[in-house]
Amino acid sequence: MSALEIGLELGAEAAVRAMPVLESTGARLLEESGLMAGLARPSSASAGMAAEAVSKVEAVLSRGGAIGRQVSVANPYLEEYKALDSLRVLREAHPGVPSRYLDDSGLGDLSRTLRRKFAYAIPNEEALQAISQHGPIIEMGAGKGYWASLLREQGTTVEAFDKFPLSAGRNEYHDLGDAAFTEVKKGGTELIRKYPDHTLLLVWPPPNSPMALEALNQYKGKTVLYVGEHYADYIGDLKFQQQLNTRFRLDGEIPLPNFPGYDDALHLYTRIK
Repeated sequence: MSALEIGLELGAEAAVRAMPVLESTGARLLEESGLMAGLARPSSASAGMAAEAVSKVEAVLSRGGAIGRQVSVANPYLEEYKALDSLRVLREAHPGVPSRYLDDSGLGDLSRTLRRKFAYAIPNEEALQAISQHGPIIEMGAGKGYWASLLREQGTTVEAFDKFPLSAGRNEYHDLGDAAFTEVKKGGTELIRKYPDHTLLLVWPPPNSPMALEALNQYKGKTVLYVGEHYADYIGDLKFQQQLNTRFRLDGEIPLPNFPGYDDALHLYTRIK
């Protein structure tokens, strides 16, 4: 099945979003063919072709993250998310085509697996570039170090800490059998005072936990980069969200890719108190 055939059958939007998994040159071919302007919505197409496209994407997902190893990408988490997202687009175009990953239980299981495998929020290029502009960074609650690893690859100085890094043999949010993506040092929020000239980065701090508030109280710098939902009292806790939005001013947001039911973004805060 060629990129052109997929474009004709599914519509440009669906095909382009599926192409990163199906064919690396698909988006270019669709653009050159002129279909981008003429096929803004999926057409009423052959369910057989849609089923074939779904099976191709599912084959990648079933290998448990082979995308990151097969394709030269800097952000394997985002690529696996795109594979899942392409399935949703294909299902919207052809709701009669089944997918074991898109029923309620399958989608929930897969999103939980990816969050434990990588991180609890999905970084994109815009967010990584914005964070890099505020380096050097101190990240508290770095988990497996996924965000820190991508930032370091971009040349950003990152001090990554977690009270329970994988090397300590205890972390309830990630699978202990996995390796960290980069070095994450063992350490609590008291270390933040040693880095007054760094920007504080908090990526989805532990829910219903005082850690995020403690980090905020220890931090004496000017800028906080918070990744999560705005004023969501279950990320960190309510006191953290209140203090963050009282002592700091929200100066910008960068939307992130999200699993269904989430609304994560990178939030840029500047101290006012």
